[in-house]
Amino acid sequence: MVSYDEITCECLECRELFHRTPRWATPPRPPCVLERHENSIVISHFTACGHRSERVEIEKTAYANGGIALQMWDDEGPFITVTCWVPGLPADCVAIKNYAENEGCLEQLQQAGVIASPLRYQSGFPVCQLLF
Repeated sequence: MVSYDEITCECLECRELFHRTPRWATPPRPPCVLERHENSIVISHFTACGHRSERVEIEKTAYANGGIALQMWDDEGPFITVTCWVPGLPADCVAIKNYAENEGCLEQLQQAGVIASPLRYQSGFPVCQLLF
């Protein structure tokens, strides 16, 4: 075997190139809760917009026309808003935006215990009970 770099190798017998997983490419850790506060929760290992943050704070606020809004902050400032306003939601539920820059948020928030599994879909958004 001949190594061309840390990833690419060549078999000397069959001359086939293959890629091995480099030591630094460990699988991402699932998000987990670090701190809980009255109107916010801090979780670790969150990925959105192609950006991985080791620590994000999710702040629970309210939309001007009612309903819960969840805004994420990382060390650099506002990160993403993970909710959408949907009329008529129960008081303890949120509609999660899980596409475009927010793709994967639903699963990560469930893994961290921030939201429960979707109760239903309304206006195309998964509606989940907020667990904090």
